[in-house]
Amino acid sequence: MVGVVRHPADGVQVPILRRPMRIASVLTAVTVLWFIVRLLTPVGPVVIGWLPGVVVVFLVGAVCLATARRPGVSRTVARFWTAIAVGAFFVGLGTLARALRGLEPGADAHVVGVPDMVLYLCAVTALGWALFRLPLGVTDAGQRWRFWLDLSTVMVSTALFFWYLSVRPSLGKGHQEQAAFTGLVVSALVLVLAFAVVKVILTGAATIPTGSLRPLGLALLIGTVASAPEPLLPTSGPSMGQLVVPVTGLLAVVAASRQFRVASERGATKPQPTRRFSVLPYSAVAASGGLLMYTAVLGRTTDRVIVAGAVVCLVGLVTSRQVLALADNSRLVTQLDVGMAALAEREQRFRALVRN
Repeated sequence: MVGVVRHPADGVQVPILRRPMRIASVLTAVTVLWFIVRLLTPVGPVVIGWLPGVVVVFLVGAVCLATARRPGVSRTVARFWTAIAVGAFFVGLGTLARALRGLEPGADAHVVGVPDMVLYLCAVTALGWALFRLPLGVTDAGQRWRFWLDLSTVMVSTALFFWYLSVRPSLGKGHQEQAAFTGLVVSALVLVLAFAVVKVILTGAATIPTGSLRPLGLALLIGTVASAPEPLLPTSGPSMGQLVVPVTGLLAVVAASRQFRVASERGATKPQPTRRFSVLPYSAVAASGGLLMYTAVLGRTTDRVIVAGAVVCLVGLVTSRQVLALADNSRLVTQLDVGMAALAEREQRFRALVRN
């Protein structure tokens, strides 16, 4: 699975990972095919649906550790990928526990046991720690305020959609206290993980290459929201976890492999320039506006009030962000005018000295 290439420039042997991405792609394709077949007709034991995900996730941990141990990688980047590897191993253990439960006769793929939930909670903790530890990449107070306003905008929109699509349908259905508590914990973790994901999308490129951030952010988003359709699946059918685990694992392998390739080619991981703006907050506002239009036509009165209140909050956040941006632009223009005036004055003095 690992080949060795010698770079003539430095004479150092660097392992180049080739096969993990192919293996993860094949296993993910097999899982998708099996998921579709079992969704149409429940055939085969439940454990088959979990095994590819177990292999892919442990493969993720191995690739992330190899990336973290690559000579020349900065300490911050190495710590990040090590934490991602730890989270992947916890996911693998939780998925393995569900696979072992699938060996029981008449096992239900949708059931999540207490040990599985504990392992998944450990995985979320490790992933959240890795994401929160990434530097913001902002240099002044203005950028910091704009970042937090953008982050708040996306989080309010995320919470709105999560409430409307997941929490609201489950209210008033008489769930047991244990199930309600589990749903509350999962909801809180989803929002925390979404917070970390948005932070990475907005500022993570200051530390991690953009080519690695994109598939990693997509994997985290899929892992966060893809389990929402679970109640819609047939009882005898597959679980969304059987599909989500290998898909997100494949994206994580792609992300870690790209980081490894960057470190191998450059010999070190250099900070990447941050973008001056992001379209994500504005996309969140547009999506929330669409939800407002939908609830205005088809929603209940309570839904319309809550969605409208959230949209008003989003408008306030975006307006505050734009006011700060305009104030910063005005300050920069004033400084530029003062500098140009001082330069013109110096030029006039120089011309006067030359004439005399």
